[in-house]
Amino acid sequence: MARFASAPLVDLLRLYRQFVFTWWVGNGDLHLKNLALLRDADGRWRLSPTYDQLNTRLVLPDDPLAMPICGKKDNLKPGAWRELAERFGIGAKAAARVHADLRLVGHDAVELVNACPLPETMRKAYVELLVARAPQRGRHRADQAAQVGQRAQHRRCRTRRILQREQDARKRRMHRSRHE
Repeated sequence: MARFASAPLVDLLRLYRQFVFTWWVGNGDLHLKNLALLRDADGRWRLSPTYDQLNTRLVLPDDPLAMPICGKKDNLKPGAWRELAERFGIGAKAAARVHADLRLVGHDAVELVNACPLPETMRKAYVELLVARAPQRGRHRADQAAQVGQRAQHRRCRTRRILQREQDARKRRMHRSRHE
């Protein structure tokens, strides 16, 4: 990266963020062909935005990362991420911000997964993965996963009730318009 990128430290931080995100969402498909440097309008070479992001663990439950993180492709612990940040020359505060950003978007990510058209078993597995891998502070993760699942179930039931009320109201309006 230092040899080709115009702003290597910036791009190494972006690459670190891509690795953390890829691992968090269960994408075992991040390999060198899914990473690129792009030339911008000013002629600078920058790391491309991440692409080909998918959760391979929904189909292949034990799918490890394609590229190892400090020699490990699975069961990554905070120490592996600290080591990677050091190897990339990223300060501890900058690396911690990457993980803190995931904590901030974790709830939204779970809501998006719960709202997606995946089968219930896949949605549940995806949410469990996100919760288990999210950098958390405080309560036990199993308790958090259960609470997230309960809140999601409650939201789905509430959404169904709202949709049913709207459908019933439409039927009543149509019925009234026919009899007028």
